[in-house]
Amino acid sequence: MLLRIATIVVLIVACPASATAILLTATFEGTVSGTIGGSPFTSEPFVLTATGDTADRVAFSAGLDFGFDLALETAVIALPNLNGGTTLAITSDTFLRVNNSNSTMGFTDDNFVSGIFLADSEFNTYDLGSSVDEITAAGVSSELALFNTDGGDFVFADGSPTLMFTAVAVPEASAFLFMGIVTAVTLARRRRDREQQSA
Repeated sequence: MLLRIATIVVLIVACPASATAILLTATFEGTVSGTIGGSPFTSEPFVLTATGDTADRVAFSAGLDFGFDLALETAVIALPNLNGGTTLAITSDTFLRVNNSNSTMGFTDDNFVSGIFLADSEFNTYDLGSSVDEITAAGVSSELALFNTDGGDFVFADGSPTLMFTAVAVPEASAFLFMGIVTAVTLARRRRDREQQSA
């Protein structure tokens, strides 16, 4: 399946030289099948919002692979239609990883194998800290990518979700407000689209 990705890392608000950290807020939106605490669900819309401090980016090099990792401070997945709305805080260690050598980027666990990955030549030089224009890319989720959450283990079992991805860098003081606004707008847009489809 084709994975639609919009990556916009924009607008680092001016602040004093001793300023707060710059947080990168990444949002994945799409449809996924899997399980939560062993209970299966199929083709549910979801919004995954994750935040990390860009100062924590680490370059990696392993054999022929090289790129950047960003440890995430928070990761929350919302499934607005599941059981009247389900929101889970991911408690396992998670990362954004861009692999410049094979042009992939993903939301992944601490073994950098399981998660959601997408491929596009734009990622040849991306460093998890610069702007990226909207792109469309093929992507997959690793089969049985498992993340611990406060509501039980969350397993991505859908091999090829269709996703929209955005990432925005903002000063830390503004990041949590921004993350809430992004999530609210995304969920409202989803609700409006569902209402238009049912009309």
